[in-house]
Formats: sequence, C-alpha cells, structure tokens
Amino acid sequence: NLVGEFEQAVSTAADSTCEQQASVGRVSFAITAQDLWTATFKLIEEKAFQTTAASALAGAVVLGAGGAATGTAAGGLVGAVVGLPLAPFTFGLSIPVSMVVCGGTGLVVGSAAGSTTGFLGGGVAGYGIHRKKDAIRALADSVLAWVEGCTGKCVENAKSAAMKLRFAGADSIAGCTDGANPETFE
Repeated sequence: NLVGEFEQAVSTAADSTCEQQASVGRVSFAITAQDLWTATFKLIEEKAFQTTAASALAGAVVLGAGGAATGTAAGGLVGAVVGLPLAPFTFGLSIPVSMVVCGGTGLVVGSAAGSTTGFLGGGVAGYGIHRKKDAIRALADSVLAWVEGCTGKCVENAKSAAMKLRFAGADSIAGCTDGANPETFE
C-alpha cells in the first residue's frame, strides 16, 4: 500500500499546486491585462502616436488607391496580351475574360502593395516630422521673414524705378535740361 499512498500524495500535491498556479496565473494575468489597458490609453493620448497613426492611415489610403488603379491597369494590359493567342479559338472572348481576371489580380496585388508601402512610409514620415516639428517651424519662420524682407526691398526698388521713370518722362516732355537729379526726388 506504500505505492498507493505515494500516488495519492503526488496527486494531492499536483492538484493543489495546479490550483495555486492557476490562481496565481489569474491574478498575474489580471494585473498584466490592466497594465496593458492603462499603457494602451497612455499611448493613444500621446501626440506623437496620434500623428504617426494619422500619417500612416493617410499614406495607406492614398498609396493603396494609387496601387489599386495602377495594378488594375497593368493587370488588364497583361490580361489582354495573355488572352490574345487564344482569341482565334475562343472567337475573341479570351481577351476580355483574361483582362478581367488579370485586372482583378492586379487590383488586389496593387492595393495590397500600395497600402502597405503607404502605411509604412506615412508612419515613418509622420513620426519624423512630428519629432522635428520645432525645427521645421523655426525654418519656416526664418524663410517667411526672409521673403518678407525681400518683398520690402522689391517694393522699395519698384517705387524708386517708378519715380525715376516718372521723373525721366517729365524731363523729356518738358525738355528740361537743368540737370535735376531723380535720386533725390521724393
């Protein structure tokens, strides 16, 4: 009966250990799920994540649509070429059927490739732009200030040129030769 007692002891120990591990696992999982839930909401609230997600979505939509259009056109063209040799045997019906099949395949492949590329590219671009937004804003402000300065100089030069032309026109009309200086004209 020593074997029976050993089996019962092992069975009881295994059951209690499994119950303890299961209860520990439930608590551990509950804490992990709560931490995951909290971390997810913290991540969603970050501006960098929002910008990256929006850029990735926009890139996926734009390049996905472009990829779908390109894939459909290229697939249709390939389908027409593929269906051409069989046209005499199918009274020409192989051409449109091949165009539809290959065009549909091109649509699926093109939209998948385009949206994947757009998602990754848009996400990377959005994250990079968000990280460097202060430097980009400073550069844009300096360019704007430079343009405003150039605009002011252009306006001054245009006024000066107009005065010179007006003064030169008055001299030629009046026949003035008294040596007046157009630079000092206000």
